[in-house]
Amino acid sequence: MDFIIGLPSTKIKIGEVANAILVIVNKYTKFLGYFAVIITIIVAELADLFLKRWLLFSMLREIISNRGTVFNSAF
Repeated sequence: MDFIIGLPSTKIKIGEVANAILVIVNKYTKFLGYFAVIITIIVAELADLFLKRWLLFSMLREIISNRGTVFNSAF
């Protein structure tokens, strides 16, 4: 997990501004996610972001990519 900082401010939604990108890499599944955040994010918001977006995103990816041994046998 790392941040890309020093970006110009950008509106994500109405009332939400982001000026950094949170990068999370799972080296075991070779899966990564980029999330727009504000640089002054607090720990509680970061934990909430991780639980809501990353875990949900990775669970959806697992459901979508789980196609059985027919498609994955060559790998």
